[in-house]
Amino acid sequence: MIKEDEVLRFLKDRFTGVSPDNDGIRKRMNYVKAEHSKPLLESVLTHLSKKSKILDIGSGWGSFVYLLNEKGYEASGVEVQDFMVDYARQRLMDLGNLKTKTETVYLKASALDLPFSDSHFDIVTLWDVLEHIEDYEKVLHEAIRVLKPKGKIFIKNVNYASCFMEPHYRVPWLPFLPKKIAVKYLQLLGRDPSYIQNGIFYISNSNILRVLKNKNLHITTLQIEKILSSTPQIRSPLKRLIYNISAFFRSKYILVLILKAIQKNPFSSSVDIMAVKK
Repeated sequence: MIKEDEVLRFLKDRFTGVSPDNDGIRKRMNYVKAEHSKPLLESVLTHLSKKSKILDIGSGWGSFVYLLNEKGYEASGVEVQDFMVDYARQRLMDLGNLKTKTETVYLKASALDLPFSDSHFDIVTLWDVLEHIEDYEKVLHEAIRVLKPKGKIFIKNVNYASCFMEPHYRVPWLPFLPKKIAVKYLQLLGRDPSYIQNGIFYISNSNILRVLKNKNLHITTLQIEKILSSTPQIRSPLKRLIYNISAFFRSKYILVLILKAIQKNPFSSSVDIMAVKK
């Protein structure tokens, strides 16, 4: 049984010198717990049926896959870190409605060589994982390979082409800050630069869109799909008002064009993509 103090030790081994203090490491426990994955679950639920097969690439602590299995969906995850896989499998054993063995739900496998046949999944997700794998194109090719025709891929990622707060070190960051300069910068701040050197590979919104376009996927977003829906589920009162006004004046397609332009912005702070395999 893996206990919380063991998880904290694992996080300290990985992130001491990256997180600004011990409180920063403790906050990373939010990624371990299922709460962090609930908004991700909500973003895909309307695209699922009870027969859907879902794959989460780089499943980490397994929270997203856990929540899907808790609701009775057939979801799998792949992760290369042994400790994370063991933790995810252990937690899954608490579910009484699990239809298969934990070893076939959480697999220790590389995103560069997925152990699945072609066209196997209805949904593939990549949540904040592409910046940790050097050959991001190979990962995307594998994700598309195992996706069924008309299947959907969801991608959320930091965009290193923007000026932003680097999410791992929590310090101001310039677009594609050269690694040599980044090392000196982090050392001046008293941080350990080894994580940026070995664990982070710059990825951009334009990079990902280019690969998906070359693979002939239809690129969209959840927001665009909601607007195009005849009965969109928009929770925000303000956004619902904007939608209703645009629908009244028959201008929702103008909103779609605006959202598409925003999505192509190479300097957007983050990557937020949904794509459909033709």
